[in-house]
Amino acid sequence: MRTILVFVSISVLAAAHACCAQQEAAAAQCSVKYATDSQLLFGDVFEACKSGCQPRSDDWSQGCNPAVVPNPLRYGTCRPSQTQLVLRHLSGQGDFAAMSRFSPCTLHQHLRGRTLWLVGDSLMKNYYLALRCFLLDFWDHAKGECAPTPDPALHRAIYQAADTNISSVLGSNVITDVPRCLHLVGGGRVCWVHCVRGEEFAGTDPQAPGLLPLLQSSGVAKGRDVFFVNFGRWHYFNCLGLQEDTYRKSLHQLGEFYQATRSSFPNLIFKVSSHDHTACQPGQQAARAIKDKCVPVSEGAYPLTLGRTVASIGEQVLSRYGVPLINTYNATVALHLGHIFHPLGEVQDCLHYCSPGIPEYDMWGMFKAMQALSIKPLEPQTAGVTAAADAAAATAAADEAAAAAAAEPAAQACVPVTDTIPPPEAQQALNTLLQAPLLGPNWLLSRGFAGAPANARNWDRLAQALAGKSNVTVVTFGGSVTQGHLRESRNGSWVEEMQAWLGEAFPGVTLNVINLGRGSTTALPAAMCWYDYLPPTADLVIVEYSANGCLRLQCTSIASQRVADYEVLLRRVMRRAPNAALLSFGIFSFGSTAAAPKASGATPGAARDAPNSDLPVPFYNSGLAMHALLAEVYSIPFVSARNALYSLMWDDAALAAATGFTKRQLMQDEIHPTALGQALYGRGLVAYAMQRMLARELKVMGNGDAAGGLPGGMPYDCDGAGAPAGPAGGASGVLVDAVIRPVSPLAAQEADGDPWCVESLAFQHWHNTTSQPKPRQWTWQDAAVQDGTRRYCDHYNCYRMGLTANRPGSALTLTVDTSSAVQRVAQQPKLYPAAALNKVQLAVLYTQVPRGKLGITRLSCVANCVCGEIEMDGIAADGDGSAALAAGRTEVTSHPQCVIRIEVLDKTSSGGHVFIVQGIAVIPYTSTPLLTPVERLLLNTQT
Repeated sequence: MRTILVFVSISVLAAAHACCAQQEAAAAQCSVKYATDSQLLFGDVFEACKSGCQPRSDDWSQGCNPAVVPNPLRYGTCRPSQTQLVLRHLSGQGDFAAMSRFSPCTLHQHLRGRTLWLVGDSLMKNYYLALRCFLLDFWDHAKGECAPTPDPALHRAIYQAADTNISSVLGSNVITDVPRCLHLVGGGRVCWVHCVRGEEFAGTDPQAPGLLPLLQSSGVAKGRDVFFVNFGRWHYFNCLGLQEDTYRKSLHQLGEFYQATRSSFPNLIFKVSSHDHTACQPGQQAARAIKDKCVPVSEGAYPLTLGRTVASIGEQVLSRYGVPLINTYNATVALHLGHIFHPLGEVQDCLHYCSPGIPEYDMWGMFKAMQALSIKPLEPQTAGVTAAADAAAATAAADEAAAAAAAEPAAQACVPVTDTIPPPEAQQALNTLLQAPLLGPNWLLSRGFAGAPANARNWDRLAQALAGKSNVTVVTFGGSVTQGHLRESRNGSWVEEMQAWLGEAFPGVTLNVINLGRGSTTALPAAMCWYDYLPPTADLVIVEYSANGCLRLQCTSIASQRVADYEVLLRRVMRRAPNAALLSFGIFSFGSTAAAPKASGATPGAARDAPNSDLPVPFYNSGLAMHALLAEVYSIPFVSARNALYSLMWDDAALAAATGFTKRQLMQDEIHPTALGQALYGRGLVAYAMQRMLARELKVMGNGDAAGGLPGGMPYDCDGAGAPAGPAGGASGVLVDAVIRPVSPLAAQEADGDPWCVESLAFQHWHNTTSQPKPRQWTWQDAAVQDGTRRYCDHYNCYRMGLTANRPGSALTLTVDTSSAVQRVAQQPKLYPAAALNKVQLAVLYTQVPRGKLGITRLSCVANCVCGEIEMDGIAADGDGSAALAAGRTEVTSHPQCVIRIEVLDKTSSGGHVFIVQGIAVIPYTSTPLLTPVERLLLNTQT
């Protein structure tokens, strides 16, 4: 009995020479040609294809473009420096040269006519995505991803066999993804089946068969197929320990199953788990894991032996049964920087590895294991024959291959991937949700909730994730109220209050909250820059911008520029995170203003001196009306602080009777809540809306439909890779992508293009890699430190970094690629017949205040490009009393090295010359959007 351990090689050089010869032969026969000097395995497939290539402009290909970082179509793309780090780490291996020449042609040749089954947890899914990109030119992009069988009942049975009700060592339950396959050119498939617990792989209970027995006995899998499987992560956590009894038992079950079936299904390979670099608090339990910090093994505060024990137990048990193994654990121990990073540098994920990197190294290990098992390319006359088969088996296999070939069109039919039965945790989750206490009486909170859209976008997905106790990512956009950490709310914001309530409503869920709120900003910089920080896998996005920039009647029309910016932000959020639920939250300025004196017969000061002369801010003085309209259009639930509190905020007795607090206790000024007010917003208004929305979805999940699935049985793409499928999310089948025509005619000018932007910390990093300012003229400054915000605020969007000058003649020269912005419009021309984005705008983001010593600058293009000169004044003509992030915009010609100049002028409207540049953006747009007569009339009326 022989166990193949691929990490141990007796004749590495000989194997490497043999491998290179095979690759050269495969390349010669391959219909796709690649550049010979490329690292195809590590990301060069996208650029190195010379002929026979699949298109590179579709979403499937763009998701594999390593130059797009962060990639909105694929989670976990490595930075180039990370890929190079992995390559340097692997370069000392004896087969590195062969690995460097590994070609998709070679792998495709071995997979043609077979199904490669990838079975495991989310780490295996990352591996599947890497494989999908490596074989980019060998599968039909027009088909997308398909179900493993056209039989709906069998497909559902496969899902049920892979699903588990067993909790992880942390007490979490998985929301099992649906199986999916890629159909390879010339026959064959790559299929991923999400199965996280070892108990589900090879169980022998006839009433609840294991996944592998079901695949083999049902005929969905064939003897020529290859099974690449892994489990273990859900049996241990590095800060807590290993469920050794269940892990060992599952390994024994797998080994016994392999022994019983290896004569007919010999091609099974087990991969042991990689190292996890999550940091743990010293001496604490798992709940005290340090989030967002990947550390070297010497700093992990947990025994390194744990990960090695998991790997060694796998080898020890499976070697008894001769199960082939690959073990890349040791190669991952030193690569704590090989994980998935946030776009601004903070570590996002210390368990999963980015790509191209370790997932590609695992791919090489799998191929070497296939070679060791003598899995060779199938010949037409002997398809399905393995090296271990005798003559009788060869004849039977040939007959099987002939029969399979005859049935191939039906068996390989691509049918939509559909959802399956709801998780059994729905009722339990509903109970805990309804028991979580809200701050404030229901009658008051209900006034602030505009109601649940019948087809609310992706709230069913959010309910599934929360009910299954999986990791849930929440992202918030907004101004200073969302940023929080202000004078009277130094310890947080409504975001943290909402997070705490959500944790009480769904205990066991791991909540990852990214607060992108920043004080004194409108929706413009969020739409231009910050949406790019949104993880494509986000589960919930909450947008708040109803007061910022809307207190001078600037948001009363759908043709207002700031309303258009808000809509552009919504659309970019929906395209970047297509599976995220959305919530719109509107705050308000609860201030008073002096009544105007009578038109005639009035004396100076009469209004001020008259009794009750101060009037509440008008009910319509915000962006709430337009934002509520957009929320309705895009099926987004809407919460309004104004609607809940307007009738109470100027009557302390009534307010105290309703909430228990006075206005002074709830509000530090007319806009910004105190800590108590933030709690009322987060644990009250926002939590109430979330409770109503999620309760509805959980009730639907608990009941299911006649077929056992969610209403409508809508197909969906769980990894957010932008599948060209139709409806997804929501009981009524809301489209995942924002394919409807923009409501605002101004928003239509930017359509759905993607800007390029660097701002604040990103601007500082980018600027340091381009041209430097002149000494003593421009210096770096963080405005948030000067106004005290940074003292209380830790999240990265509290930084307000900028280059500052304070004297006339100071000139800043920057080189900008004005040709790099993605010019893409919506993919539904019948719904949105927009003109192509054929022009480019250059935007300079700068600090603007209503008063102070700020100066005026001139923006001009000085080399390689042409733009209209504009002047930017640091003093706002009509501001709301606080600093803001403004944008000076001008049309510019496209050039990869456009040189621009920003010069402080001698003239000033304030007596000073201080100017702060905080970022640069390049925006694709069209100056001639297709408009209806009503829209043209609206724009004419507005101007």
